[in-house]
Amino acid sequence: GRKAPAVHELTFRVPRGKVTLLSGTSGAGKSTVFALALGFLTPTAGKIEYGIEGSIAYVPQEPNIFAATLRENLLLGRDAPDDVLQGAMERAGLSSLLVQLPEGLDTRLGEGGRSLSAGERRRLGLARALVVPKALYLLDEPTAGLDEKNEKVVLESIRGLVVGEGAPAVLIASH
Repeated sequence: GRKAPAVHELTFRVPRGKVTLLSGTSGAGKSTVFALALGFLTPTAGKIEYGIEGSIAYVPQEPNIFAATLRENLLLGRDAPDDVLQGAMERAGLSSLLVQLPEGLDTRLGEGGRSLSAGERRRLGLARALVVPKALYLLDEPTAGLDEKNEKVVLESIRGLVVGEGAPAVLIASH
């Protein structure tokens, strides 16, 4: 609905094995860049080029939590063993949550189940993205609303993503 483009003359690269920060004030176009990268919007001019092979993980500021088990919320119809799910939760700073849950991965979340704080939902979205390795991670404000301890855990996990051969590219939108 704007009269002027939300993003104008933007050029950047997100190299594999690096964390790239897309920074700007609210309304600067960070979410628009993500929507373009994900194909939710079509550029009115120019083009988007991908120099990577593989899939993309997108973790929004407000990940959806479904009225289902924790396991189902992590897998989203995919298949992975429990140790992979537990590892993803640990890397996202949720290992303490897992031990508190009476039924572990089989604990129901959402409507009719356990509710999660905003920070837990955000970290669950990150854990969900970590279950299956991706070529590109788009993380929208991954540490917003987290306390200092959990922010540190999440940032260490993100840094750990880009270590080693075949490491993915990571793009973080943040203020």
